Amino acid sequence: RTSSAVLWVVRCGGGTCALLGAIIVGPRQGRFVPGCHIMKQNAVFQVLGTLLLWFGWYGFNCGSTQGLGGPLSNAAAKIGVATTVSASTSGTTTILLNFMLDRRFDPATVCNGILAGLVSVTGACAIVLPHTAFIIGIVGAHVYYFASKFLVAMKIDDVVDASPVHFFCGIWGTLAVPIFCDPATFADSYPTVTNNQTGYGLFYDIKKGGKLFGANVIFLLAVIGYVTCIAGPMFLVLKKLRLLRINNIHENKGLDKVAHGGVAYENPAASSNNSSMKKINT
Repeated sequence: RTSSAVLWVVRCGGGTCALLGAIIVGPRQGRFVPGCHIMKQNAVFQVLGTLLLWFGWYGFNCGSTQGLGGPLSNAAAKIGVATTVSASTSGTTTILLNFMLDRRFDPATVCNGILAGLVSVTGACAIVLPHTAFIIGIVGAHVYYFASKFLVAMKIDDVVDASPVHFFCGIWGTLAVPIFCDPATFADSYPTVTNNQTGYGLFYDIKKGGKLFGANVIFLLAVIGYVTCIAGPMFLVLKKLRLLRINNIHENKGLDKVAHGGVAYENPAASSNNSSMKKINT
């Protein structure tokens, strides 16, 4: 009911795949070449997609109660509050970070900040208090923002920041469960558990919370290790067979034009991009 399966398997597992893929595929042409501009995608569609994801998040967070009758309705309501608080806080914190450190407001960064808050609170949404969700959202925003900067510094081209959102914030969300788990909220969400020996965070019981923390770390390492062993060789084989990315000519023109018969939008920097790409290819 804490959506831990969604957090560990989907977020951390998918985030591991995203990070491995970005590393093995390599950066887009010109991504880290000074003076070469790569146009971003449609900001309106990005915001619309984020809002749809946010709305859908209530489905698998609140819906994880598998019912709305009796005490389950109370649990679903608390889950909805925690989800909203973390997402809103993380999005707002990302806006502030973006302005204070980059002196701009980037819609894509803000959208990913909202998703970072949703990922961060997914595992703990049923067992934390609203003010704790607020803290989780703030930390999640910082984890996402600086993870994204770290990948750029390492010249890893994660085009949509999938690994900062899902992998790094997924790790944070997994660790937030044993840190902030509130025994009373745990009891409301799990009324059938009469002898509560696990629903304690480190802030409530060091011994019981420590056991839960250790279990989460082991499970986290198991998921990352398993996915790495499966996805890593797959990406390497595809790269060896030249099936992992398109050729340079098609990449310069864009798949919209090459594979779909047109362009989705006009690129005002196309001429400068093409000249830069020619220099790169030669």
